[in-house]
Order: sequence, then C-alpha cells, then structure tokens
Amino acid sequence: MTYDTLNYSHDSGIAVITLNRPEVRNALNDKLVEELERLLRAIEKDERVRVAIITGGEGCFSAGADIGVLKRLGTPLDAQSFWETIIGLTMANELLFTGRIVNAEEALRLGLVNRVVPVSDLLNEAKAMAAKIAETPAVAVKITKMCLRDGLRMNLSEALAYEGRCFEFLFSTNDYAEGVSAFLEKRAPRFTGT
Repeated sequence: MTYDTLNYSHDSGIAVITLNRPEVRNALNDKLVEELERLLRAIEKDERVRVAIITGGEGCFSAGADIGVLKRLGTPLDAQSFWETIIGLTMANELLFTGRIVNAEEALRLGLVNRVVPVSDLLNEAKAMAAKIAETPAVAVKITKMCLRDGLRMNLSEALAYEGRCFEFLFSTNDYAEGVSAFLEKRAPRFTGT
C-alpha cells in the first residue's frame, strides 16, 4: 500500500508510521486521518507486526492535533473522558477549554507522556520500548489492553471479575505454558501468540 500523507516501515515486529505533511507541520486533515485509519486496520491484521510507533518525524508530531482524533481512530473513549481519566477533570477542562500548549516537562508531570528524552534520541527510545513489548506474549498484551480499556467503564467489582476471567483465559494459553517452561529451563521463551 502507498500513502500520500504517511510513511510506513516495519522490522522485527515493530511498525513505524511517520506522519508526512511537513509543509503544514503534519496538521491533521481528512486524508491523513483516513489513511492512518486504513493503515492501522491493515497493521492490526498483519501478524508480523507486534507494536506500532506513530511519529511526526523531525520537528513536529502534529500541529493542531488533539486527543479527539483517538475517537475517529476507534478508541471507545471520547476526548473529554480520555483527558479526565489521564489528568483529572479540572486540568482537562483547562486544557480543552483554553487550548493551552503543554511543554514536554509539564506533559511528563501531568502523566500525558511516560518520559522525556532529547529529540535526537526519541525514535531510538521508542523502538527500544517497542522491542521490549514485542518480546512479550502477544495474547497477554492484547488481553492487558482489553482490561485497561474495558475496565474504565466498569465499577470495581465488575472490573475485578473481568480481570479474573481474563487471567483464567491467559493461564490456558500455549504462551503461558511456554513462559513457565522457559523460566524453569532458564532459557529465552519462544512465544507463538496462542
């Protein structure tokens, strides 16, 4: 597949999607969002890809991008709920109502990012984290993502019951058995995603 607004590559289970509208600092438009949605659907079906990194290349991720794009890309949360979950209602309201720009240090303090690194190290750091994720059992990562996402809409007792069912399923997988065997045999596991 070719894209007008994206560059795409994958290697060793890691996909790298680079927004490619540098003339407008990767500002989102309908075509970019449509191509990104199409590519993410394709990646989801590609068993060779374990982790995807979305970047804007040098200088800018996406001018004017807001978390509302997540809804268009399939997240079950609306923009307000996402912000409230991450940073709380008061700060979410301030940022959403004023459009105030948040620098890297504040984004880290608010919990919007996991770490801050020099721009020159950013893609390598992201790839290193992606490689760690790609080494883990795919089925466990998928179930963990489901628990995190679905648990936001449940009360505590529902979430704990759901988590219990998910763990029960994970204990029945080939990857669980492989992980235990590898640990006992003191060797690297060979996960299959089953």
